[in-house]
Amino acid sequence: MELKQSETRIELARKCLAMISRIAARGAGSENPEQVGYDLGELSQVLFERSGSKERLFEPVPANQIAGLGKLPAPYVQLPSN
Repeated sequence: MELKQSETRIELARKCLAMISRIAARGAGSENPEQVGYDLGELSQVLFERSGSKERLFEPVPANQIAGLGKLPAPYVQLPSN
């Protein structure tokens, strides 16, 4: 029975990653700053909710209004040099 539960959790984790991938791809491919910001906020909220909290901490804002994105560690984001 424990093996079945483990397989179920793994499958749910895969579905979660697939959903995250779709949201990330939608935002990364959008030229609309509001869509990019919305998708980034949605991903943040989904990941936060996985911690067990139901509280909404993230509100969608256009990507050009998000402060601090340049502070992300290099392995996560590389901004093009001008």
